[in-house]
Amino acid sequence: MMLYRIFSKNNFFAFALLPILLVGLRARLLFHHQIPLLENVQTPLWELFYNTLKANPSYLHGAAIILTLISALAVNRLTNHYNFTQRQTNLAGFFYIVFCSGFIMVQELQPILIFVPFFIIAMERLFQAVVHPNPMRHCFEATLWVSTASLFYGKGIWFFPLLFLAMAMMRIFNLKTLIAASIGLILPYLFATTYYLLINQLQHYADTTLETMLTPIAFFNHTVISQIYLAVTTFFVLISLLSAIRRLTMVKIITRKYYRLIIWTVFFPSALVFTPYFSFDVLPMMAIGASVAAATMMHNWQKNSFKEAIIFILISITLLTQWYVG
Repeated sequence: MMLYRIFSKNNFFAFALLPILLVGLRARLLFHHQIPLLENVQTPLWELFYNTLKANPSYLHGAAIILTLISALAVNRLTNHYNFTQRQTNLAGFFYIVFCSGFIMVQELQPILIFVPFFIIAMERLFQAVVHPNPMRHCFEATLWVSTASLFYGKGIWFFPLLFLAMAMMRIFNLKTLIAASIGLILPYLFATTYYLLINQLQHYADTTLETMLTPIAFFNHTVISQIYLAVTTFFVLISLLSAIRRLTMVKIITRKYYRLIIWTVFFPSALVFTPYFSFDVLPMMAIGASVAAATMMHNWQKNSFKEAIIFILISITLLTQWYVG
């Protein structure tokens, strides 16, 4: 296998292989024609989106693949545009696809798959705010994107504090940016509340929003293979994060600010997993920072044979897990 040599380059061939890799790692999903089950309570917008596609399981699986690919390409763009790896690469998108392909429940169409691309856009807006003399507009746009996405993914409200934490870490948090960001968070819900007030369903909308945010997630029954998969991927991500933290003293100050948010996009969702409201459904969010950190670490290692071996192990354990665990 020469996957590292292929995806470490930023050319059309590597770019074209990303969707092929995504479909290949989701072979079982494509042959699994059962319609994914909705949780007990979902936001009205997500129910509308889901009900539009549920007539055919292939539409649901296709939408999940497309949304995951969009997120992978967005992570790729984020990595290359802000020079995290010091070179142009497709490796971040590759790792994002691998990290999101272990469990069938993560591969299926879920509302967080819509939330992730919006959150990556918000991250870019905050990155741009760092170098802008007046960051108010960028903070407003960042929170507006995430708040709009939370109308699809109700539990996205839990990620609002991460935006304010990011503003503080990147030294753009002040009274003006706080007010601008708060308006961005409130505005989508203000429009939604007005709409449901006009159609006399405001109480139903309020109850649904609260229930969606606080609905517990069913526990996952682990097997030996799933535990091995989590141990291998967790160890690899931890090593990647430690490598990223170690590099903080060797990069520009502005890149250091970006890295802090990248690292927290792994730690913050990981902390949410310890609550009863989240489970493996947050893996697409955790994969954002994990993919950037993994791509950066791999480019810093010297021996290509070792890199190829690591990638082979990750892909092998991913395929084994999805076929024997689900």
